[in-house]
Amino acid sequence: MGHGHPRHTGGDKSHPDFGAKQQDRVYGNFSDLARALAGWVEAKESRHREKELAHEVKDNSDVELHLETLLLRIRRWIDTRQADAPDGESRKWDDVRQELETGRTPGTGHDGLHDFGHYQKYFDRVLQERRDLPAPVRRRLRTGINGGMAKVLADPTRFTFRDKIIVLHDLMEYFGPRKHWNAPTAGNGTMPDEELAALTTTEIDADGQRTATTTDRGQLRFTGPRGPAALSTPAWPAGSPLCTRRSSSCANRSEPLSRGRRPPLPSPVPPRGRGTTR
Repeated sequence: MGHGHPRHTGGDKSHPDFGAKQQDRVYGNFSDLARALAGWVEAKESRHREKELAHEVKDNSDVELHLETLLLRIRRWIDTRQADAPDGESRKWDDVRQELETGRTPGTGHDGLHDFGHYQKYFDRVLQERRDLPAPVRRRLRTGINGGMAKVLADPTRFTFRDKIIVLHDLMEYFGPRKHWNAPTAGNGTMPDEELAALTTTEIDADGQRTATTTDRGQLRFTGPRGPAALSTPAWPAGSPLCTRRSSSCANRSEPLSRGRRPPLPSPVPPRGRGTTR
């Protein structure tokens, strides 16, 4: 599968900022191409519903409150790890705090930059260099994070829903195994990938709980994905998106170490006035 190349068409289906999506996809044979085309057309109604549900989640104040509480828990987990670190690890957690405050590390990623945070770099660097996007659009797409994620962890209520999601994703990569697109961080390896993150659900019980799995994620290696749309199957057999699963793992790992070890979490402010930082 190739990269998407947005183009502005002005049509009703065109994204107001990015335009219509164009993607170059490569398939191993005509049968896979035909399945992918048929699946894409048949999944149109489901994709539309998926977008509606995404907007409902984004506009849900309860979801945002939980997200803010989660970020505060992660901050407290970092505080706990730093305070309780043995002598051999205390320098590491000092470096973690400094990197989260500045958004930079001594090493570099594949782009030669000292910055980390894949999602944040996309909005604050990659999109800002796109001259096919009008200047007002680029300004609107810029995050309010400005490099250091520590400020979002300190007071997530000052930031938009999108910025909080960006930080949760980038923290997952910051503390997870090193990814070549990011500069190495002091937190890399603190939260190793879970084996369950790579499993695909094949059976569920009446309550929707996973009862059987496989390591096959329903993709064609080295070619375009043959996912649920191409196979005309529900989305869950294709497995949870790895970013989602790893972010959930980050959240789950931060809670046990912080529970009962520090004063109660600060209470996020009511929904009114939330997310004003740009």
